[in-house]
Amino acid sequence: MRVGVSGKALERHVGGTTTYARALYERLRPLGVHPGMLAPRGVGGPVRPVAYALADGLLWPKRKKFDLLHYPDDTGALVRARVPMVATIHALPPRPPVGIRHSVRERLWYRRVAGTAAVADAIVTVSEFSAREIRERFNVPAQRLHVIPTAWTADASTPAP
Repeated sequence: MRVGVSGKALERHVGGTTTYARALYERLRPLGVHPGMLAPRGVGGPVRPVAYALADGLLWPKRKKFDLLHYPDDTGALVRARVPMVATIHALPPRPPVGIRHSVRERLWYRRVAGTAAVADAIVTVSEFSAREIRERFNVPAQRLHVIPTAWTADASTPAP
């Protein structure tokens, strides 16, 4: 199976989502899953997030180069894809107290997560709590939500690569 994977968390280490995505595809490779990183070409610096937002949200879902699309880093497509699409939404921030405003950047991120949740064929999340939050906040049917906790290597003191 050929999986198109958003390179947002793969092309440079941005924390736990990078560890998650790299470990996931390392372990799926022996099962015949072949990831292909999707990354905008020739962009960096302050333009990088905008390039990913456009490519993840609108461009890549229209391609049929892969058997499946996977967005491992909370945000992704904003339109239905031509192939099945999976989004991993790790967690949602706590709901702000009434009257407290979030920054424009936070509101934009939240809307992008909501858009991805609306069009994904399946959503993977790390806990029952996160699944409940996603279901309640974005009205996602339970059958599209799949709880798969993140894992550790056999040596519990070392995170999976």
